[in-house]
Amino acid sequence: MSDRKTVSIKGVDDWNDMLWILAHREAQIYMNDDKWYVLVNNPCSFYDPARGCLIYPKRPRICREHTWKDCEYKEDYNFDLHFHSYEELERFIRNNVVEE
Repeated sequence: MSDRKTVSIKGVDDWNDMLWILAHREAQIYMNDDKWYVLVNNPCSFYDPARGCLIYPKRPRICREHTWKDCEYKEDYNFDLHFHSYEELERFIRNNVVEE
């Protein structure tokens, strides 16, 4: 991960939300083509390998909007920024984020 990319923000709420996400086990955040993503490395508790989604008719909005086209696994990991921990993101914010 390169610590040389400078990112501008208008407030700190988004960064605080991102830090909160990374405080959870197996979560990662990455930036690709100037868009932020959350990578969840845990299977959904409602997914059954044999039967698929167990709550499909009433699944959350994020599941309804997510398609295989959005899947991170279809290509090599070559993200602009990639954070695996709270400490990594906190260090990046301290060294690279400028408030507008």
